[in-house]
Amino acid sequence: MFNWFNWFSELRPWLVSKELLALFHQARITMVKQKLQPRYGVMSSGNELISADEIEENQHKLECGWCVDCNRPYLLSYLPKNTLDLGIVTDEHALIKNKILASFDAGVEVLITSGGVSMGDKDIIKTVLKEFCETYNGQILFGRVNIKPGKPMTMAEFEYAGKKRLVFALPGNPISAMVCFHVFVKNMLEKKHKVMVEFDSEVVLDVRPELHRCFYDESTGKIKTTGSQMSSKISSLAWCNALAIFPGRTGDKGRLVKGDEVEMIQF
Repeated sequence: MFNWFNWFSELRPWLVSKELLALFHQARITMVKQKLQPRYGVMSSGNELISADEIEENQHKLECGWCVDCNRPYLLSYLPKNTLDLGIVTDEHALIKNKILASFDAGVEVLITSGGVSMGDKDIIKTVLKEFCETYNGQILFGRVNIKPGKPMTMAEFEYAGKKRLVFALPGNPISAMVCFHVFVKNMLEKKHKVMVEFDSEVVLDVRPELHRCFYDESTGKIKTTGSQMSSKISSLAWCNALAIFPGRTGDKGRLVKGDEVEMIQF
């Protein structure tokens, strides 16, 4: 006799879809082991940032070069509703350290920060993470990556109050933060699969491997560039639905042309 229990036990860790739920009932399975999603937290850091709801009373700051935080709303829109919004934290060592610890005390298991991971005097996040790793038996998994955009991307893990904590420290540049979020956070935690697709544009390759903002046309199965990849051009994300992974430039291959195959991560 076919053993339904053994068959279903091999499916884990599948998401329980409506269809799978119906199949459970038909198979007379009334209880299954469930693993809950981790609790997320999102935090932006930077002395120059204000929230969108503070624009009216801070026009003078915007005129002097301050920026509206767009990273945090973007990240929150992709994460579960119970994600903890930690707001904006200024570049002060004690404030950042206390805010991160408070998020862990509130149940956050996966913390996503933006800003504070480059090489400047005010880039404090990485320093705080190194201290946490020494205090709470952890490690910086990586502190720089050979990609464009997103070179300062950092990831750390350590134990706090008996639980493993992951910290994805994204760059502060909005495009870099958003691209790294899809590649390192969504791609890692949801185990997305990269696929090979035909490229329908022509571009010059960079020295570093590049995560190129593209539009994937499901009707043709081809992918094409959204145009300028300037790190300040957030508008290129407005109709971008995928990232193409371009190899670094070599002596033999300096550009991609129509018909070349590239790896793609679809949003």
